[in-house]
Amino acid sequence: MWAGEKPINDLEKLQLGYLKNMLGVRKQTSTLAVYSETGRFPLHVRQKVRMINYWTKLEKLPDDKLLKRCLNIQKDLHTRSRSSWFGRVTNILNTCCIVFDENSHNNLYNICRTVKLTIYQKQQEQIFAEINNTTQQPKLRTYKHIKTDYRLEPYS
Repeated sequence: MWAGEKPINDLEKLQLGYLKNMLGVRKQTSTLAVYSETGRFPLHVRQKVRMINYWTKLEKLPDDKLLKRCLNIQKDLHTRSRSSWFGRVTNILNTCCIVFDENSHNNLYNICRTVKLTIYQKQQEQIFAEINNTTQQPKLRTYKHIKTDYRLEPYS
């Protein structure tokens, strides 16, 4: 998944195609409107959330477990400025203004919850900002007045 952007883009197109088919709209329908109508997020957002969930699971493991040792190797690579999976986790934490140190282990649940909420809120704000930008999204000039919250719309 993280090897390159192309697989993500292909999967994103597949998800969008499915969502547009599910809604019964044309392929040319705005991606922003589709995400907003379905209450879904782009795959890269959910991928970040899953990374944080997995990282907190690894942090809770005892030090003698193999996966915990692998995490420690990743941390070591990161401290030596080498590219690593843990470096990506650290970047996600930094964008959410979270500083994690070894004393934060008792707070992992709250850290995980805060990061998830922050990631989803930032993405919602970004999508609504793009929807409300009439110069960039002229087709959504009426839609921005109708759509006020980010959720699955109950169609009958």
